[in-house]
Amino acid sequence: MKKYAVNNTPLYLTVKNTLLEAIKNKEIGDNGRLPSEQALSEKFGVSRATIRSALQSLETEGVINKRHGSSTVINTEGLQVKMRIDEFKGFFHLIKESGHQPSIAQKNLVTVSHDSRIANFLGIDYKEEVLLIQRLFTGDDIPVILASEYIPQRLLTQELKIDDIPESIFDLADMFCIDTIAHTITEIRSSMANPDQKKKLGMEKNETLIKLEETHYGKQGKPLIFSDILVRDKIIRFHSIRKR
Repeated sequence: MKKYAVNNTPLYLTVKNTLLEAIKNKEIGDNGRLPSEQALSEKFGVSRATIRSALQSLETEGVINKRHGSSTVINTEGLQVKMRIDEFKGFFHLIKESGHQPSIAQKNLVTVSHDSRIANFLGIDYKEEVLLIQRLFTGDDIPVILASEYIPQRLLTQELKIDDIPESIFDLADMFCIDTIAHTITEIRSSMANPDQKKKLGMEKNETLIKLEETHYGKQGKPLIFSDILVRDKIIRFHSIRKR
C-alpha cells in the first residue's frame, strides 16, 4: 500500500511564519506594534494559545519584544538581520538572503554503518544502518555549502528517494521522519578541507571553511538527524541575535 508524505509542522510554527511574513510586508504592525492576542486569534482563525506560542517563538528569535501590561513591540533591527544561524531555515533561504541564487549541483543518497563518530552524535549503536544524504549547494553556480546529513533508517516513515528530498532538513523531518525537529544544537569551528572537499567546493589555496556539526532533536528530546556541514565563509556569513 502506497504511503503519502504529510507535513507535520506544528500549527503555531505555520502561524508564526505567516505572521512574520505579514510583519515584513507591513501588512500587520505597520505602526511598530502588533495587535492583541485576541485580535490576532480572530485574524488567523486559531486559538489564543496558538497565537501565544507563535509570539513566544518570535520573541525568542528577537523579532518582537513583549512588554508586560503593554502592547507587543516589533524589533525593526531584528527584522533586518539576515542569514541567521539561530533560525530553522533551509540552505536555499540562507543563500538567497546572502544575495545569491541557490541551487543543488550534486546530490547522493547512500546507506552507511560502522561509523562510531556519527553513532555517537545520534546516540545509536555504531552497527546500526544510517541513511547519508550528501548535497552540494551553490549560489549563482558557485559552490558554497557541502552538507552531509545522517538519519537512522528506523526513524523514517517510508523509503526515501533522492528526488523526493526537500532542500530543507527541517521539511524533510516533517515529511519523512517519525518526529519533527524541535531544537538543534550546533558546534561551530573553523576547518581545513580535505582534497576531495576542496575539489567539490572549488576552493582557493589556503582558503578556510566554517564547519557546523548539528544534532537535530525531536520533540521527545532524542537525536533525530545529524548534519555535518562545510561552509565557504568568504561567500556565506552567518549571524545570530542574542537576547537577555
